[in-house]
Amino acid sequence: MNFNTFFIGNAIALLGSFVMIGIGFLKKKEHILIGQCFQCGLIGISQLILGGITGFITNSFTILRNLLSFKIPFTKPVKIVFILIQIVLALNFDSITLINMLPIIATAIFTWYMDSKDPIQFKIVVIGTLLLWLIYDFSISNYVAFFFDCVSTCTNSYTFYKMKKSF
Repeated sequence: MNFNTFFIGNAIALLGSFVMIGIGFLKKKEHILIGQCFQCGLIGISQLILGGITGFITNSFTILRNLLSFKIPFTKPVKIVFILIQIVLALNFDSITLINMLPIIATAIFTWYMDSKDPIQFKIVVIGTLLLWLIYDFSISNYVAFFFDCVSTCTNSYTFYKMKKSF
């Protein structure tokens, strides 16, 4: 990867990362999902530039999933279809390694629990999936996103602590 590609990919990731940090302070699921659409668009583009095909596919599906979740109920069959389509696309466009599976695993977990009525459980899911993205972003040299994955994990953990304390 040349320096220009590295720089452009990480610069776009920086914009998406600022959005991600802000999401960490949100408590309402609807606000989190809307913010995540903006974040995933920017981060997905940065991952594509840096060679992270699976990350790009996963982020694209995340945007679609979040937008559709406001219009249709995400029943178990709908969730399974979304997860399977994402896996099939990733298998067709990227070499599947454990690292390349991390975005798929993270998004599958998030998709499965996205309709959780328990805000504590939902925040735990967000933190856990962020940790998987953290590893993936580091592996594709998306160092800006990696750094902000770390910071976002901290902000979400802090918000989780405050939420847990108020219950």
